[in-house]
Amino acid sequence: MKTTSGYEDKKVTRIEGYRERAERAAAQAQGLSHRASDMVADVPLGQSLPKGYREQMWSALDKSLEAQEKAAYYASKAKAAEENKAVSSDDPEAIEKLKNKLSAEEIKRERLKRLNTYYRTHSTCAGCEGISDELAAKLDAMMQEAPSWQTGPVPDYQLDYSGAEIRRLKGRIAALEVERATEYVGWEFEGGRAEVNREENRLQLLFDEKPDWAVRSALDKAGFHWAPSNDAWQRQLNRRAFAAADTLPCIKSLSGVLPSALQPESPPQPKKERRPVEKPPTQEVQGANFQDIRGDWKELSPFEKVHILISLGEAGLMDVFQADTLPPYLDTIARYPQYSYFNSMLIHLQAPGAEQAQAYRAWKAEGRFVRPGEEGIMILAPCPRRDTINQQVIDPNTHQPQFTPDGTPVTSETEIIRPRFKAKAIFSLSQTEQSEEAPKLELPELEEAVEPDGRAEFAVPRDIGLIRDMTYSALEQSVPESDDEELMDIELDDPQLAAESAAYVVCRRYGLDTIEFDFQPVLDWSGDKELNDYKDFFRMVHKAAVATIETLEGPVKKPVLEARSHGNDRKSYRKKKGGYRR
Repeated sequence: MKTTSGYEDKKVTRIEGYRERAERAAAQAQGLSHRASDMVADVPLGQSLPKGYREQMWSALDKSLEAQEKAAYYASKAKAAEENKAVSSDDPEAIEKLKNKLSAEEIKRERLKRLNTYYRTHSTCAGCEGISDELAAKLDAMMQEAPSWQTGPVPDYQLDYSGAEIRRLKGRIAALEVERATEYVGWEFEGGRAEVNREENRLQLLFDEKPDWAVRSALDKAGFHWAPSNDAWQRQLNRRAFAAADTLPCIKSLSGVLPSALQPESPPQPKKERRPVEKPPTQEVQGANFQDIRGDWKELSPFEKVHILISLGEAGLMDVFQADTLPPYLDTIARYPQYSYFNSMLIHLQAPGAEQAQAYRAWKAEGRFVRPGEEGIMILAPCPRRDTINQQVIDPNTHQPQFTPDGTPVTSETEIIRPRFKAKAIFSLSQTEQSEEAPKLELPELEEAVEPDGRAEFAVPRDIGLIRDMTYSALEQSVPESDDEELMDIELDDPQLAAESAAYVVCRRYGLDTIEFDFQPVLDWSGDKELNDYKDFFRMVHKAAVATIETLEGPVKKPVLEARSHGNDRKSYRKKKGGYRR
């Protein structure tokens, strides 16, 4: 025979108490209803009822309705207590039950992920382990009507909820283990004592005499409630209970020490579990196309996505200084001058031959749509955060902080921009389809730009030496006038190397012959350099190449990575109208 714990016994007792109250109220309602009916039946037909008699009859009916409502209330309480499957912290087996729930949730999540993976591989749910043929047919029919962005039978939000539940259970298990391992102690106060009741999981206040109304009111506001079964004022045992006791002078310790200070120090809280992000091996980066992380990409947090992109991009920069890898990377910079050198590296690693890659919204504006199921090229999109800070005012003449006559520093609100990035998907032309209503989009002919005929809007010089001079001049002029403080601190051993690489980028953009370019000096220079030196080098190459291209073509069109946000406009409008409706 299975034995029940004290907590389960109390739960059963509470349910039975609710049922008894519901039965008594139902019996009382039935008796009052019969009494009212008998009072009506005793009156002969046609005879008027005296006022007092009529009031007694209506009073019996009203009390009968009140008793019926009370019976329904206690019946619902009993049903709710019986069906409640939540794990209470008072349960001695709470940790074991939470671990069982965690295990079940993890198994469920893996089963759902396995179903999505099977569908993406076979385009059907038939044959998946644990899925019947009837259920597979229903899931396949559902996917036929699903939106294009849903790639599996299990929606992303359902997996997100499951992951959040797993993290919640792990956090609660860790918190309960810390609470159970802490040895709390009681104390004595004037007129009583405080005791720690581990069996009841309560901090109990035992008074020698009944406290007056003011003390009872203060105890109730602090979360301590009267328990007749224990003849004590009590609250659930945790550190918040001792913090609440600190605010009550009526139960101050005789030693004068706060109740929370009497308790042992809280152990360090367990850190949130995060998936480790490791830098991938160098040899797997080139052409990796992110296949190693595509399966779990949606499960990663925004921070982890950015961290992985940075790791892969840096690994690519470390390996790019080779005779067979440097020219293709510079070709990518030539095709995408609107993107930074780092995003060009990410594009080069994922889709080396991609043409006209841009964001979904940019393609949609041009009348093209990304085909369903296409995997985007992941880059880093800037999403700066604007903050307002109080900054001390500096006198422009003395360059010293300003103070008021009473010695208070003079401050002013200053808006600062904190740089931040997030992972963003872009798509190449080959991943899109032409809309029937939009005109066809044709690739620009670079050869037309070389010959200054009537069709070309700009002319590119054929003299490669002249292009070299333009890139070197742009390299010299971009540094002093640049607003980028990091760029002004760059010191290259030989700036001509950056100018030569920038000239190669410009020539490749316009289809000029680049057979005479020699990258051996650049490769020799990179032999004893570090990652930061490589970043500085390509930052200068990109700056010089873009400045030269803008001299020939005009301003380079910036990539459309984000739609304009109307959040501030809506917020101000709602504030003007009196706030949001709740």
